[in-house]
Amino acid sequence: MRCKSQLILVIAVLLLISQRAFAQQPREVKLLDQTVNGTIVTLNKNLVTLERPARSIPISRVISIGELIERANRSWVILKHGEVIVADQLQLTSQAIRIRSLFWEEVEVDWNVVRAVIRNVPKVHSARDRLIGEVLSDPSNSFVVFDQQTRIDANIRFSNNGDVLFESPGLSREIVVPFGKTRAVVVRGLGKPANFMGIVGFSDGSFGAAVDVIRDGDSLKWKTSSGVTLTSAEPLFNLEDFHVWSQLHYFRPVQDSVIYLDSLEPTSAMTLSLFDGELGHRSASSERNDDSPSSSAEIGLGHNVQQGRLRQAATTYLHGIGMKSLSRVSFNVPPETTEFQAELALDSRAGKRGSVTYHVFVKKADGDWTSVFASPVIRGSERPVPLRLNVEGVEQLALVVGMADRATIADYANWLDARFLLHRAK
Repeated sequence: MRCKSQLILVIAVLLLISQRAFAQQPREVKLLDQTVNGTIVTLNKNLVTLERPARSIPISRVISIGELIERANRSWVILKHGEVIVADQLQLTSQAIRIRSLFWEEVEVDWNVVRAVIRNVPKVHSARDRLIGEVLSDPSNSFVVFDQQTRIDANIRFSNNGDVLFESPGLSREIVVPFGKTRAVVVRGLGKPANFMGIVGFSDGSFGAAVDVIRDGDSLKWKTSSGVTLTSAEPLFNLEDFHVWSQLHYFRPVQDSVIYLDSLEPTSAMTLSLFDGELGHRSASSERNDDSPSSSAEIGLGHNVQQGRLRQAATTYLHGIGMKSLSRVSFNVPPETTEFQAELALDSRAGKRGSVTYHVFVKKADGDWTSVFASPVIRGSERPVPLRLNVEGVEQLALVVGMADRATIADYANWLDARFLLHRAK
């Protein structure tokens, strides 16, 4: 018994160490006009200070810092504004849920600020996306999800011993189910965050909207948009190379000078069968169906073409466009736009398969469509290729994905963080 306890302690310590990068690694900092690297010294609503090399950067110039990661094989508590808290242990009562974690100090959260609880997030991306998609797809109803994606819509409450109680017009009586028999429990509607400074992501995989994130000694405090404040646990050991900001893996401030394309309505979209038709814009007279999007187009706005999260390697992207090869999507360019930016990569679902080319066409007032960018062949598992294009004076922009070799097999092309930059950003 003693050996078993010692083994559990060793595993817990190793898990904690794996979640904390004591010597902070340089983060990629995407600015409006360039990309730099550095480690965070201080961060607030107005300024980020970096070292290696030392520099201070106004938040108004920052697009994002670092990379957003997800953690599977853990429980997720999703708050009412979509924030995700990764938990190692949960205790459910009738009034609240108690969250225990190696990363966060223990916290008790009232059910009135919880959207859902996912008991064990799948490691396989396809299974994870199906479950998360189910949980987030219906922003208003409450329901329970069991194995095989079986779902029962019902009014949800909890007993003090952690059982899930639900009743529905289609049921003759209230049903009691142990929480351990469910995959996810959705208890209330999903709202949109307001008056927040940005999106944050932490080394344990927790992420979401933040009203503020501040340093408190050797801890970080995350004030979520939903009203819950979480404090990272202080390190077990007093290590000289511990850096508190190493716990923050990702930060994307709110920027009114950046418009993500997945928040816009496409003016047209189409996906062709192999060897069917012409995708490229050669002239104004060769446009097809520019007045309304094609209902058969496989275009992912904010997700990949398989309706899952946009991912590249271990990084998750909250914005972007997913497309198959032999597809095209067009957008009106907002007034005052100066640049179009994106990172080009095949989705993680492709693995090492897939091969595509990326193309951008633009159209000015009373002009023809013009090709302004054509990539070399980009293959699965290759690092993202940054793209920056001047689009001043452009009225419409079209993104096209071409086929390379092996036909269209696993051609899951992503335009990661595809965005327009407005003139007031300068």
